[in-house]
Amino acid sequence: MTNSPPRATTAAAGFSLLEMLVVLCVLAAVAALAVPQMQSSAAAAQITRSARALANELRMLRAEAIRTNRPQWLAVEPGGHAFTTSRQAARPFATGIAVQLLSGAAVAGQSIRFLPDGRSSGGSLRVSGEAGNSTIRVDWLTGIVGIEEPSP
Repeated sequence: MTNSPPRATTAAAGFSLLEMLVVLCVLAAVAALAVPQMQSSAAAAQITRSARALANELRMLRAEAIRTNRPQWLAVEPGGHAFTTSRQAARPFATGIAVQLLSGAAVAGQSIRFLPDGRSSGGSLRVSGEAGNSTIRVDWLTGIVGIEEPSP
């Protein structure tokens, strides 16, 4: 056996403290840019969820009017932060969401009515929030409920 001189040790594998700090700074910058974007998309999703829930309630009222052969209605409470229907007591909207009756016979009576033959008083409701608004339209002749997606 021969004695060989010990080899020179190479630099230890891994990252230096400076490299780690640079990576953390880059991650912090990306997070700072992404968080506001996520908050605005969450607010837009809240408007969409509220509009869909209200539209589904309107569809249920139409179906109930046809099924029971009795008129059904939905009224928005003053201030637009809750609604009442012929089926249930007042239900609040999510925090930061307000609803306003815009047009049609609904504005005169402050409610949308569905008749036993499927027709309705018609009208539009605007679901508003921090990230924009969405409009729900109820056709007076057919009673069909439609949603326009949020606009900023």
